[in-house]
Amino acid sequence: MLNGRKVLVPLLAVTMSIASYGCGKSDVKSANGDESKKPVTLSVLKGELSSTPEDFQKFFVEPSKKAFPNIDLQYVELQKGQTYQDLLTAGDFPDLIFTGIRGANTLTDLHIALDLTALIKKYNVDLAKFKPEAMNSIKPYGTNGEIFLLPYTINFYALFYNKDLFDKFGVAYPKDSMTWDDVTELARKMTRSEDGTQYRGVDSGNVTLTARGLSLPFVDTEAKKAVVNNDRWNEVFNTAKAMYTIPGNAPSQEQFGKAVTNFFKEKNIAMFPYYTNAVIERFAAFGGGAQPFQWDVTTYPSFKEAPGKTAELDPSVFLLSKTSKYKDEAFQVISYLATSEEVQTAAAKQGRLPAIQLNGIESFYGEQITVLKDKNVKGMFKSATRELPPATKIDDFARNQLNTVFKNIVYNNLDTVTALRTAEEVINKYIEQTNNQ
Repeated sequence: MLNGRKVLVPLLAVTMSIASYGCGKSDVKSANGDESKKPVTLSVLKGELSSTPEDFQKFFVEPSKKAFPNIDLQYVELQKGQTYQDLLTAGDFPDLIFTGIRGANTLTDLHIALDLTALIKKYNVDLAKFKPEAMNSIKPYGTNGEIFLLPYTINFYALFYNKDLFDKFGVAYPKDSMTWDDVTELARKMTRSEDGTQYRGVDSGNVTLTARGLSLPFVDTEAKKAVVNNDRWNEVFNTAKAMYTIPGNAPSQEQFGKAVTNFFKEKNIAMFPYYTNAVIERFAAFGGGAQPFQWDVTTYPSFKEAPGKTAELDPSVFLLSKTSKYKDEAFQVISYLATSEEVQTAAAKQGRLPAIQLNGIESFYGEQITVLKDKNVKGMFKSATRELPPATKIDDFARNQLNTVFKNIVYNNLDTVTALRTAEEVINKYIEQTNNQ
């Protein structure tokens, strides 16, 4: 226990045997060197992602049960206001961390992540199984060639749309492989007020989400300066502005950022480009195939200068703590979950996109999800992800600042040039303050 500070979910713990990677024979050694099947408990901390205890049970516990019947996995969450540093200070950091890659920077900055290179070699893990872009995304975290992260799945994006609204207004459905300009023009046709309801053509979310279509960094890591006041960020802001300033398309300030609710509950948004897992899970939550409206899905929009490229790779990753007493056991579990084709195929059928390469995945992705039956699943795969720019510890602050100034463009008529200049100045001041601490 973490001195009462961890939130453990013991009902999700399952006993698992340790098998040598890639075979069915146990090779776990006790402290005296003898083979041992003594139960081991591994705590798994949920980092910065939307994974739930139910996901933990389905995607970690259940697939590991057959391969590893001697290890208990315990689900751990930070309490409100608690930080990773708090866990370090308590002297009882979890064995494993499962997080989105954008949250990994905080952990590597704390120097808590173990370099996995030796364990990868020891257990003969074939890194060529991973998609090249997934491996490229983790390389910047090891400045001297270390491998601190192991990719698991990829959270990708798609364009969801309300077919009922398109039918209501007699407008053709969105097509595969549209650009943001195409989406904007379609949104103009769909944005209207009728029978006392304001219908919005599209809600594209925060401007920094749209920016992932150009893989733009927030900071020049060598110069240690913000790089947001430039032509490419200007293109992103103007692209998002064109959508939000369609008369009637902008939500009220109070409703900004609440597109999920408005898309599902109010049913007043025609197109919703967003994280695939989050939207599919919301549809699936209705249960029994029941749906709030008729809908379908297509390719996430791209910028016209990069057709066929949608957004930055957004993988979820495992990290292994240096403080773990069971490093070998922990590594065997995560390497099995990440690279087993059997495990990852089963996960893909349940709506998770693997970080490893699986041939023909578009033909079976989501096949066990009732709400995806007869949907345009193949259209979701008619694009490629972009490279992820190097992450920095400044990114969260920069992201929030850019989203804030963009709202001033939408609601206070701030011009794009001034907004980006202001954002860069504020970010640079923050960098200076951070470096001086």
